[in-house]
Amino acid sequence: MGRSYYDILGVSKDADDEELKKAYKKLAMKWHPDRNLENKARAEKEFKAVSEAYQVLSDKDKRQVYDAYGEDGLKMGDGNAPPPPGGMHGFPAGAKGFSFSTGGPGGFGEFRNEFDLFQDLFGSNDPFASRGGSGFFSSASADSPFLRTSRSSSQKKKDRDQEQEYGLTLEEMYTGTTKKIRLTREILDASGQRMEVSRVHEFTLKPGTKSGTKIRFEGEGHERHGYVPGDVVLVIKEKPHKLYTRNGNNLVLKNKVPLVDALTGFEITVETLDHRRFRVPVREIISPGYSKTISNEGFPIKGDVNNRGDLVIEFDITFPTYLSSDKKQRLKEVFSSA
Repeated sequence: MGRSYYDILGVSKDADDEELKKAYKKLAMKWHPDRNLENKARAEKEFKAVSEAYQVLSDKDKRQVYDAYGEDGLKMGDGNAPPPPGGMHGFPAGAKGFSFSTGGPGGFGEFRNEFDLFQDLFGSNDPFASRGGSGFFSSASADSPFLRTSRSSSQKKKDRDQEQEYGLTLEEMYTGTTKKIRLTREILDASGQRMEVSRVHEFTLKPGTKSGTKIRFEGEGHERHGYVPGDVVLVIKEKPHKLYTRNGNNLVLKNKVPLVDALTGFEITVETLDHRRFRVPVREIISPGYSKTISNEGFPIKGDVNNRGDLVIEFDITFPTYLSSDKKQRLKEVFSSA
């Protein structure tokens, strides 16, 4: 035999109905599988154990059998085998054991599916749902401040949004991307105490996403008494790139050019953000401030898959730091005859 039902709920053997319900709600909220996506196998096991423990200890007859005979006495013969001669001590002859199922016959009574029990006591099977209404607060006293501030979601104000920056590379904003993010928030358990829960969210960004784009997760903010949880808002921020900067839908590429190339012509190889490569010939003389525009090689225009901005190549001419007298003289001859 494993843990006792009292140990599972963390209550003493003389715990009353209110203590049992409070313990169940706290643990059921903690172990609901939808709140534990990264450890779902254990959560399902614990969630079922908490449900079974509550169903036994909250039922006077089942609890009496359990206290006298343990779990074996409850599940003896899965509710169909005959009891010991003369019946169990303290119970009438013919009394059978209990069995856990999704609703079939089970000895002294039927045992509910763990998710059905959760929905009955919380008013919803969604552990992230707003918790107004009688389901969640059925065990709260009439003068409980938690009950007074949460009887109806229509009486609550929505809490402020929580914004946080989320960095993306220029490549991700160019091609589009799908991301997963874990959001950790504080919620209020059945007793009104704070506890942390985490949930993984997935979101998709289309090609051409701009810095400042907002991704909203409704109702995922921290819970506070008297408020409907606000939203968590991710604000997309562009990470610096080693080559490119973005100007609207245009991409700007800065390229250093030696003076000799600026005067005589050259070619450069451009590697795009989606990893294509092409060569750009420059035959004209480059002067300071000169730029060359390549049409339709900029950022995708969001909502218009067939069009892009432009690629603007800006040239930065590098001058020599030293020339010998002979080279200076030769340059004067070249330019004087130009």
